[in-house]
Amino acid sequence: MGESLSSGTGLINLVFSLFIFVLMARFAMQASGVDGYNPIAHGVIKATNWLIKPLQKVIRPIAGRFDLATVVAALVVKVIALLLTGALTSGIGPVLIAAVAGVILILLQLYWYALILMVVMSWIAPQDNHPAPMLIRQLTEPVMAPLRRIIPPLGMLDLSPIVAFLLINVLQYGVSTMAQSLITTATFS
Repeated sequence: MGESLSSGTGLINLVFSLFIFVLMARFAMQASGVDGYNPIAHGVIKATNWLIKPLQKVIRPIAGRFDLATVVAALVVKVIALLLTGALTSGIGPVLIAAVAGVILILLQLYWYALILMVVMSWIAPQDNHPAPMLIRQLTEPVMAPLRRIIPPLGMLDLSPIVAFLLINVLQYGVSTMAQSLITTATFS
């Protein structure tokens, strides 16, 4: 019985995390100015419109690029996942903290995967005009451009992805540690 409960919880976490990943991909693509006519971006938008369009009537994007409706949707989905799995039962404060941390961590994970794909594609097909590499380049360029200004490429070798990976690791550790500390404080106060 306990094993099937654990499997069910794992499945719920997986499904909800994948959906939040897609929502954060939508958010990151819009914030990065990814071409809306890219078939992959268009697919992500169509897959999430059922939830985002009604929220956008109430919650407008900031500066035209930062779609807060998508972030709110991701937070609500994460809260539902936490409540369904019984991950936190000690009040709304810890659930909200865990939801915010979870959504931020998924966004960081999205960029981690995008950077890995960007590096691999730069080795395999640096000038490929397929929609997937174009999407990855457009998604990662706002993160990579400032790093490239600080650390210019050394001939054919671009060290800026290494710095980006390190920054993502530091941010992931910081968010996890801070969330755990806040949850502990909120639980025992």
